[in-house]
Amino acid sequence: MNSKKRENQAFLFLVVSLVISLFVPVPAAGDGMAGYSSSLTNTTVRIAIFQMASVEGNFTANHATIQEAIRIASGRGADWFITPELAESGYAFVRSIRLEELPEFPSPWINSLESIAKEENITLFIGFPERDGSDYYNSVVVIDREGNVSAIHRKNVIIPGPFEEWATQGSSVPITVDDFSVGYFICADATDPTITSRYHSDDVDIFLSSAAWYPDPNMGPEQYWESITRISDAPLVIANTAGKKGAIDFTHAESGVYLGGEMVYRLPVNEQVMAFIDWNYLTDEITLAGEPAIVK
Repeated sequence: MNSKKRENQAFLFLVVSLVISLFVPVPAAGDGMAGYSSSLTNTTVRIAIFQMASVEGNFTANHATIQEAIRIASGRGADWFITPELAESGYAFVRSIRLEELPEFPSPWINSLESIAKEENITLFIGFPERDGSDYYNSVVVIDREGNVSAIHRKNVIIPGPFEEWATQGSSVPITVDDFSVGYFICADATDPTITSRYHSDDVDIFLSSAAWYPDPNMGPEQYWESITRISDAPLVIANTAGKKGAIDFTHAESGVYLGGEMVYRLPVNEQVMAFIDWNYLTDEITLAGEPAIVK
């Protein structure tokens, strides 16, 4: 983030803090802070990174897992909740179901997530297979804390082969979330230098990635994630796929945070686990917010 944007956000924070101090009563000892919005009282965004082992083609099981994880994240004070690529369906879901079985967007389940986001006061980034008429996309839907669909990001870099050939190519432009400019990558989008260059030229505040990317000496992903953050102050937060519950083995895939060209935090490998980080949007400092949570 450039210095001017930091100055503007710092000034805004001071103004909001002053307004709060003038008009919001300070709770008495023992009253707690229930009902107060963390986004108005500090300079951090708490991000829940859900490293999920989706069950290939089992939408019902994956829905239940995601919804349980959202509630855990909300209970830990998360502002944003991020899933891997195609978390709803599993990466290789086309082996199990026909595309025409997919519901039109927004599906009843997406509608239910709108209610959950509002109830839990949390912004959701959910990887899912999107059907738009006769077109299909590998997408991430963003549902804000008011329960509204605020953005859909469609994967741009489609991997040749049976697991992704169903998807129509999308586009990659920054999205706005809680007044922050977000550069979003769905997995292999991170390999396209034109996407990265666009995000850098637009001076995004943070990079997020939903991935289904196992380590490969010829395909990354480490060198791409390092490169993205080497020429930017903004952190990159990755929610990758875990386990082996389908055609592809993700047991060695890694989720975590990159900053300054280095991985500064790595989630436990080969576990369905959720980690919590606090991103200071004025300094780009990343700190852990307690221990990771195992999600059954």
